[in-house]
Amino acid sequence: MISAVRPSRKTALAVKATSSVWISPWKLAGVSTFAANSVPGVFDARTAATRRKLAVSTRLADTKTVDATTAEIDAAVRSAIQFLADPPQLTVHIAEGPAT
Repeated sequence: MISAVRPSRKTALAVKATSSVWISPWKLAGVSTFAANSVPGVFDARTAATRRKLAVSTRLADTKTVDATTAEIDAAVRSAIQFLADPPQLTVHIAEGPAT
């Protein structure tokens, strides 16, 4: 009986808005992937998202400037998800060369 009145689990992330607006982790992954792919030098980007974590995996053309590119990808994704009320923890992984 108690479980019948218990609130259901949250499955989405709240957006900063005056009304109740939410986004699913799957849609957030799409936004993050698009932002990471927009960084020059990124061949491919994929994102795994949950309500608490966001992991962006990318492949670069040249890994000589990995630190600079990691910072650029991080900044691009953070800029793209700034509309969230409580953004998830972001992790960027980088691999060398185009996807095979």
